[in-house]
Amino acid sequence: PACAEDLAPDVMQLDDSSLCDAEMLAQRVSGLSLQEQCPMHEDVFVTHTGRYCELQNIHAPQVPELQPFTCFALCPNGNEAGAAPECLGYAAGDSAISDSLCATRETCEQLCAAQGDACVSIDMHKSKPRCFLNTDASCADSTSPRWVEHGLYSVLVKQDARTNFLTTSNSNCPGNNLRVADLEASIRRHQCVTKCNPEGEECVGDDCFCEEGYPGLDPAVEEDQDALCIPREMCEEICAGLPGCSGFDMHILRPRCYLNKVGTGAEDCTQEASRVAGRNGFNY
Repeated sequence: PACAEDLAPDVMQLDDSSLCDAEMLAQRVSGLSLQEQCPMHEDVFVTHTGRYCELQNIHAPQVPELQPFTCFALCPNGNEAGAAPECLGYAAGDSAISDSLCATRETCEQLCAAQGDACVSIDMHKSKPRCFLNTDASCADSTSPRWVEHGLYSVLVKQDARTNFLTTSNSNCPGNNLRVADLEASIRRHQCVTKCNPEGEECVGDDCFCEEGYPGLDPAVEEDQDALCIPREMCEEICAGLPGCSGFDMHILRPRCYLNKVGTGAEDCTQEASRVAGRNGFNY
């Protein structure tokens, strides 16, 4: 497609030691065209916070690839001391016929993707490494009556999308937040300490998330000033549309996130070395 405007070449970019023909740079090339392509990513998991899809789980104990991840198989002694970290997802009542998997979000996503069309979505616990893989098409349809509201679960629907956010559980990227005060008004309106400040004007509408997102924040603390009171799906949408955003730190229970800036070296949050593991309460 044609460019929105005729862009002049930027000769200031010719700053290396090689020989360049500046005159040729400015000349049009007959028959040459450029087309931007944004390929779709397969098996992207889109979050729907506060819901689960009832009674349509893959029967994990009967699937060889899933059976080792079942809570019953992985955690024979429950979540007692010495158990695998994933056993924090074990719940009383998990048995040999239970479909529950004790695994982090990223592992649950990998397991669902490996099942192909047999897995359409995941019921994912917000704060624990615990999930259920869903097999019925209704569990990929957010309008289905099978979807039930639940404060501790989210439905992760598998689909193809242009943007894919990969999760690193119990981790965050400290000191690399985008300053919310410097962002556009449509993002600043979700700043927790402004939108939800009990001493300010009361937030009205279905996108406030103040009751759950604000507790524990202090408007005087610089880091808290960069918190957005919105659920994960809204954090993804904002970050995907913001050129300077490389990812975000998401509170595991609260609708609260911190956008991370694009950086290099120790400030590159996309590199594992820049993130702090074991940060309970957050996922990157």
